[in-house]
Amino acid sequence: MGRPSPCSSAAWGTRWSAGAEAEWGVQRVTAFTEFFGPSSFAGIHKLDEPKELRLIDVCLYKRGIMAPRQFVETFGGLPFAAEVVYQGNMGRQFINDVRNGAYPVVEGVVAKGDGWMAKIKTLAYLRRLDEAFGREVARKYCEEGGP
Repeated sequence: MGRPSPCSSAAWGTRWSAGAEAEWGVQRVTAFTEFFGPSSFAGIHKLDEPKELRLIDVCLYKRGIMAPRQFVETFGGLPFAAEVVYQGNMGRQFINDVRNGAYPVVEGVVAKGDGWMAKIKTLAYLRRLDEAFGREVARKYCEEGGP
């Protein structure tokens, strides 16, 4: 899978653990990340390419997943955190815009609210899945209205 970036090192986890109690009043946190490289696709990576970890969620011990607003206030704009491409209600227009490539994403987005989350894939990504792995695999990842 290649060499992970320095942000995945044990030191990164140590810094988080050391600050978790002071920052959030918890003993520990669990960080959820996306692992990828320039040519990564559907969990397949090129060994000779650099990889990144991008923070996508944080679970606070005994409290659960950090609320979206708190996540954005804490990590928004930091180079190791997922980019926020939209803030607002998740309506039909937003879903269609994501699917049709109106946002600067390749695979899609994870839309989040207090207590819920949903993945919305781009139609281009779903077509690429279909071409690479066949219709049944693509359909597994497809939401209502996909290809």
